[in-house]
Amino acid sequence: MRGRGRKEQVPEAGERMDRRELLRKGAALAAGAAAAGIAGQAGVASAATGDDVVAGEQNTATSETTVERSDIAIGSSFGYKGAASGSWGVQGLNNAPATGAPASGYAGDAGVFGDTSNASVAGVLGRNQSTGPAVKGTSGDGVGVLAESTNGSALEVYGRAVFDQAGRRVLPRGQKHVNVVGPTVSTRAAILVTINSNTNVTVRHAFRTGANSFAVVFNGRARRDTAFSYFVIN
Repeated sequence: MRGRGRKEQVPEAGERMDRRELLRKGAALAAGAAAAGIAGQAGVASAATGDDVVAGEQNTATSETTVERSDIAIGSSFGYKGAASGSWGVQGLNNAPATGAPASGYAGDAGVFGDTSNASVAGVLGRNQSTGPAVKGTSGDGVGVLAESTNGSALEVYGRAVFDQAGRRVLPRGQKHVNVVGPTVSTRAAILVTINSNTNVTVRHAFRTGANSFAVVFNGRARRDTAFSYFVIN
């Protein structure tokens, strides 16, 4: 009796083995790719000396890396620009102690070094287009910002200068001395006091009364409230 359905083609034994081999090899390749992906996430890919710089990855070299752009006019653009949202745009680290004379000529070198031979520009420029500081230096036990010049001015300030070691107080009427609390006063501090209003008294002397206080003594009792300003230099 003749059947009405289509008769399926049965592959030969050799063909069937070829398909099974292909499936086995495909599964092995997929497993290898997955393992490589996991290994790539667990480790840190990095570019070594002589390799291309890889964006978004750690790049380590044993010699100086230079990025230079020479096809721009002065002041029109950047040779190198670092930008970030909510983090550092550019970070420079120097964790090794100074040994000998560094390339920059400054003992100890620096995490970030700016240099120029143009008298009209700055070696390092900071700009803040909001209300925060353009350049900030902090230190736990050392100097937050060091200004040094051999023959020129170590520090120039254009605009208002604010110091937390300076302030203004009032000698009450009928008093001849007042204690000021707030600024840091070392044992070798210089305390500068200036009277800011018309009064019958003058400043006799000022002296340290504690780590954060000092006293100002006048030559007599004030006939009216007398304002004075101070500046403590440690």
